[in-house]
Parts: sequence; structure tokens; C-alpha cells
Amino acid sequence: MNKVFAQIEWSLLTPETTIIAGIVLLLLMDLLLPASISRRWFGLIGLASVLGSLAFVISQLPLKPAEILFGTYRLDPMSLVFKLLFLTSTALILLVAMDRKKADKTDRYIAEEYILMLSALLGAMFLASSVDVITLFIGLELLSISSYILVGMRKHERLATEAAWKYVIYGGVSSAFFLYGYSFLYGLSGTTNLFALGQRLAEVVQSTQSDLFIVAGLCLMLVGFAFKISLAPFHMWSPDVYQGASSPVASFLAVVSKAAGILFLIRFLLIAMYPLLRSEVWGENMMWVLAILAAVSMIVGNTVALRQQNVKRILAYSGIAQAGYLFIIFPSLQSNLIFVSVSFYLVVYMLMTIGAFAIVHVVSKDTGNDGLTSFDGLYRRSPALAMAMTLFLFSLAGIPLTAGFIGKVSLSINAFASSHLWLLLSTLFVTTVISYYYYFRIVQRMFVGKATSDQKVSVSIFPALAILLVVLGTIGFGIMPDILLSKLETVKWGYGLIPLEGIQQLKN
Repeated sequence: MNKVFAQIEWSLLTPETTIIAGIVLLLLMDLLLPASISRRWFGLIGLASVLGSLAFVISQLPLKPAEILFGTYRLDPMSLVFKLLFLTSTALILLVAMDRKKADKTDRYIAEEYILMLSALLGAMFLASSVDVITLFIGLELLSISSYILVGMRKHERLATEAAWKYVIYGGVSSAFFLYGYSFLYGLSGTTNLFALGQRLAEVVQSTQSDLFIVAGLCLMLVGFAFKISLAPFHMWSPDVYQGASSPVASFLAVVSKAAGILFLIRFLLIAMYPLLRSEVWGENMMWVLAILAAVSMIVGNTVALRQQNVKRILAYSGIAQAGYLFIIFPSLQSNLIFVSVSFYLVVYMLMTIGAFAIVHVVSKDTGNDGLTSFDGLYRRSPALAMAMTLFLFSLAGIPLTAGFIGKVSLSINAFASSHLWLLLSTLFVTTVISYYYYFRIVQRMFVGKATSDQKVSVSIFPALAILLVVLGTIGFGIMPDILLSKLETVKWGYGLIPLEGIQQLKN
């Protein structure tokens, strides 16, 4: 056993071990320090561990693809890009989370909140490097279980408790659907490794004797995936959970959890399910199912948002629609552009979503609620916040000269590689126009609505820094998208979809 562990190249796990070190340090300090000592500065320790992990990931970018832990953990360009996204998102969210009222009833849970957020991040990072169903699922569940507790941290608030229960129930159901569906595929293949599963299914698909088991497995697993990324019609938990959770936690769920679910789906479909997608019998039917799910999510998310009176619920339904936009890539899997498009859109979605939730956090802390009325007359009270929120909403709506517009155009290009072009593009165009109403409704309240107070909205240094950074990113990637697109185009995405020996043969 010692020889086995000695042969493992543990340096590949330095980003994850840095996060683990931050978790352990926070646990020990919270345990050993007297209760009279404030825990407010614990966020700086969490932020330091995230930035340290980010530095290690950047240092790994030039490394060759490698595998450890018996082929279950993989270091490749795809995993590194998504880890950069997870870590950057968490760093920005931690900046917002460090802004608290002095009399905040959740102060006693500050350490636990940071520990759980780092634990959820750790699950997402392990998921990014996993190419085995067992480790993929463990990473996803570490992310999910930590998120369940984060949502229910505010035990004194009824909405938070209700949201946590709903999240646990729906999350458990989605996991059960996925595992039960995979049990059929495991019975056919006898393996949990994604590459071996793909090879075995390539043989099975030639026979029609296993059609029923494959259909049952794929349908059940797809339901589980759809729950995880809040894709309609399996989105029921999302609005209640976003409303009940604190704004930093809601932004974490909207960005990190959704991106992790998309990565899970990409790995599974393009490695294990690729033989089915390429077959004439299976491919077209599966593409239709994926296209319909994308269209339904865009329609439901944008239309139901029209009637919402709570800003968090509006952003939740907006996130459901955004999941539909991201899902456009899956009916066009033959296109080599999908990785550049989805990674670019996830980056800009991270910026505009974290920015919007950061401003909701600041405004709701000042007004005591997160309804639409809390934004009335915001321009008179804080012109900078109103202008920043307008930018994020315009970007979410896909207005030209914003990063969100470039992202939607990039995703739309992938639809041209799909035989479902008319369904995807027509739905994208119509629902985008519909979304203008509820986004502009918030803008109208900020600039035309009558303010309930003449006092300026106070913004502490940490959320102000986060908002400034995401504003610069949203404007920069909107005006000069090639800064990011050119970098993403040089990433060797294919290395994340073929076995390590296949990569070595390509190089030879």
C-alpha cells in the first residue's frame, strides 16, 4: 500500500490540498478561539486559500495531461479551465459574503459558512478532474450536500428553512434518478470508467437486444442531470431556494453549481455516450430530446419570470433560461466550437450573475427586503450601483456591446451545426425579446421609481471591490471579446475527451 501511495504524483492535487488546508485551518481556529473573538475576518483566510489554489492551477496550465488515483483523477486542459472558473467565482462571492451587518444573527455561523463554501468548491474541483462515475458522483454530492446546508444556515428565517428542505428533497431525488439510470448502463458495461463505458456501449449499440435498458438508463439519468442544473421542467426547486438563501449563497448555486453540472454532462455525453450520439438510430432521437429540453427551459424561464415580484426569484428564472441557452450546445455536439462557446458564456454568465446578486445583497441589506420595491429610486440614492445593475441586466438580456450579447451570439453559432436550427434559434430569439420586459422592469424602477429614503446606500469595501471587478470584466469582454476568446481557442479541449494513451499516440 505504501508503495502505491509513493508512486502517486501528489503534486497534481496541490490546488485541492490548498482548499483542504484552508478548511482544516478554519475548523481548528473556530474550535480553539474563544467565542468572544469575532470570526468576521475568517473570510480572509478562505479567500487566501482560494487565491493560493488559483495560483497552483495557473502553474499547472503548461503541464502535460496526466492521471492519478488509478485513472479516476485526471489533469487536462478542460479540467484546468473549469477549475479556474470555479475558483474565480468563489473568490468574488467570498468578497461579497464578507459584508455583514454588525448585528447579523448569522454571525455565530460565519466560520461554518466559509467552511461549507470551500467544501462545495472542493467538490466542484474534484468533479472537474474526474473521469470515473464514482468520483464524479462523489464530487457532485460533496458540492450538493454542502450547498444544502449553506441554504439552511439562516435557521431563524422561515424561507431559508423551507428552501433547504426543498433543496434536500429535490437534490436527493435527482441523485436517485441518476444512480438508478446508471445502474442499467453498469449492468450492460460492467465498468464505471467513462472511457471503458464508451467502448463497451459502442459494442452494445450494434445490437438491438439492449435498447430498452439503454433508453431507460438515459432517460432516468437525463432527469437527474436536468434537476442539478435547474433545467425546465425539472426546475421547481430553484426559485424557492434562491429566494430563501442569502445572496452570496444564491450566486454560488447559480454559477458554480450550474457550471459543475454542465461539465458533468459534457464529460458524460462526449465520453461515455458518444457512440450512441454518433449512431444513426440513436443520435437523431437523442438530439431531438436535448433540443426540446433547451427550448422548454428558455420558454419557461423567461415567461414565468414576467410575473415575479422578488428580484431573487427573477434571477432564478433568468438562470433557468440561461441553462436553456447553454443547453443549445448539446444538439450540435459535432461542432468543435462548443467548448469555446460554452466556456466563454460561463465566464460572462459568472460575471453578470455574481454582479447582480452582489447588488441585490447590498440593496436588501439596506432596505431589509429583496422585492422589486427595494430598487425603487436606487439611481437617486446610489447612481453607481444603479448603473452597475443596469449593465448586468443588459448583459443578461443580451443587449449589444455587452459580454452577454457576445456570449449568446457565440452559442447561436453552434446551432448552425445542428439539424434543429429552426427550433433553437427561433426560441432563443423570441425568449430573449420576452426577457427584456422583466429586466427593464427593474431598470425602470431604479431610474423612475420613487425612493423610499433619501439616504445614500452604503457599500463596504469588499462587495464594492467585487462589483468593480465584474463591471470591468462585463464591459471588457463585451467590447473586446477576443481577449478571452483567443485564449480559449488555444486550449486543447480534445485532450479531456480521449484516454491518456490516446493523447500519447497523437503526440507521437
